[in-house]
Amino acid sequence: MLTYQLLEYSSEIVQALKEFSMSARMLFQYARWYTAHKSDISSFIIRESKHATTVVGGKSYNAYIGGNNQSLVSDFTENVNAFRKSVKLRELSKYLEVLENRIESYRTINEINDSIMDNLLTMAERTLDDYDTFLQSNNHSDAFAFSESANSFFIDFINALDYYESYHAMITPYEHHVTGVDNVKELEIQLLDVEFSFDDFIKNLNAINIMYNELKLVMQQNAPIPDLIVIKIESSSLLGKLLGADPIIEAIGLFLKRTINLIFDKFTKEGQIATNSQIRAQLRDDIELAEKLKACGYDISSTDETIQKTFAKITKETFRLASSSPKFKINGEELSYVNHKKQEYLNALQTLHITDRSEDTE
Repeated sequence: MLTYQLLEYSSEIVQALKEFSMSARMLFQYARWYTAHKSDISSFIIRESKHATTVVGGKSYNAYIGGNNQSLVSDFTENVNAFRKSVKLRELSKYLEVLENRIESYRTINEINDSIMDNLLTMAERTLDDYDTFLQSNNHSDAFAFSESANSFFIDFINALDYYESYHAMITPYEHHVTGVDNVKELEIQLLDVEFSFDDFIKNLNAINIMYNELKLVMQQNAPIPDLIVIKIESSSLLGKLLGADPIIEAIGLFLKRTINLIFDKFTKEGQIATNSQIRAQLRDDIELAEKLKACGYDISSTDETIQKTFAKITKETFRLASSSPKFKINGEELSYVNHKKQEYLNALQTLHITDRSEDTE
């Protein structure tokens, strides 16, 4: 996928989501109201029961109206019934079908796999299913289940829209971002010898973006710090050329090169992929790396809590990226696992990808 293709896709998604939000505005209006009162409503609607009729968030409930806040009880009943009377299921289904067809058509033509959009559409369908159940029964349990689904879908929708808008802004032609900003530097990074998808591209670009934004928080600069942007996406590899503040780009390059080499060395010696905690400990103890990072304005030896939290986040994302391929090119320098165990290394990376040993749960 080239830069213009990613720009077109993110633009198409943003436009489609905005049009859906206008069509389904009454659903989102109700979801906003429920979100604002969710904690209070839950306190008087949810009553856990062994003889439950409703499943919400993995728990079973027999929901009913109760509690002392009669005003809020009345508000909930009034709002959910007003929505039921004014919004037809077939209308919501039609709006969702238009959204799904538009997105699926574009994705099929351009061969794009996008798990974020898949999850959002699944949540939308679940919300409509719960609404259908509520329309059939018109009881408190199903009203609550529908409201919970609408709340989750609303939150997921807002997050997804923000997500695609952010990446669209990130790959907008860079002259719109850096006019009048000095002290910027390119980071050219390619992940080679791997098959990749749109999901893979976004996952790895997001890793670098998190690293960049974390470093922005702790690296003191006299001039405004521009956002990280994409200059070019390579068609033959994952990622491409990025542009950002000079010292931050330099620090990211140092983190990546050292982490990649540590992972390669660990597998060569022990036949195992290092864990995030092992890499983090080695990076923290690397005196040469610490000195170079300090010269960039980032002192990893500092006991400051913010700096230490930033270090943990950066090393986690660096590990994600560094364990994604057996071959990298960073600013012209090639880093490749050339040991005779290369196939074993590739198999280990595949296992790592499946089991997610990047310490999300460690």
